[in-house]
This record gives sequence, C-alpha cells and structure tokens, in this order.
Amino acid sequence: MSERLNPAMRKRERWLHVLPSFLHTLKHNTSHANPTTSSKLQASLGIDDATVRAIAHELRTMGEPIGSGNRGFYYAQSADELDATIEHLQSRVNSINEILRLVRATQVRVRTEPTKSTQAQLEFAGEL
Repeated sequence: MSERLNPAMRKRERWLHVLPSFLHTLKHNTSHANPTTSSKLQASLGIDDATVRAIAHELRTMGEPIGSGNRGFYYAQSADELDATIEHLQSRVNSINEILRLVRATQVRVRTEPTKSTQAQLEFAGEL
C-alpha cells in the first residue's frame, strides 16, 4: 500500500511509529520551565530535526498541547503555558509575511523594469 502513497505520506509513515515515544518523552520529561531540545529528541529517538518538527506539528494537529520556543519543546500543563508558543509562532508568521511582502514588491519591480540583459541589448543597439 505504501507504494501508492504520495511522497509526504510515505515520509510520515516512516516516523509515525516514533510518535508515541516522542509524546511520552514530552509528557513525562519536560515542562515549560524545563523544555528539551530538538537535538536531545533526535539523539534519544533516532530521528532528524525535520522529523522532530513534523512530529510536533502532527501532535498539535491532534490537539496535544505541545509548547516550543528558542529553548526547545515541552508538554504544556496549562493554557497559559502555551502563551510563549503562540507568541513565538506569531513572530515567525510575521517574519514570513514581511519576506512575502518584499518578494512580491520585487516581483512587481522585475516585471516593470527591463532586465539587465535587455538593457545591455538596448545599449548595444544604441537605443538607450
């Protein structure tokens, strides 16, 4: 069956077995005051950084209160403990939105300005 799954689903299938251990580690070995780093999760579970983030994402979509920030991941024990995570994620969204705005502005400029190769051709033809 896995040969018919799209690449993202095949990748998910490879780490799905680690999810219970990941959740157990966060529930029983971390707190808001004592998060664990991605590198520690990687070492203890035999996964890479992208997989740590993918599993944290998956657990959040399942409704688990997975907190995170610059110091690592933790299992939030209260709604208030998710405040820092919400602020951290909002900051990332704001940063991405700013880059998106700048790239769109660049796209408009590139569409309206002649390219350097076009300018060189016009200069060579004596049209500039």
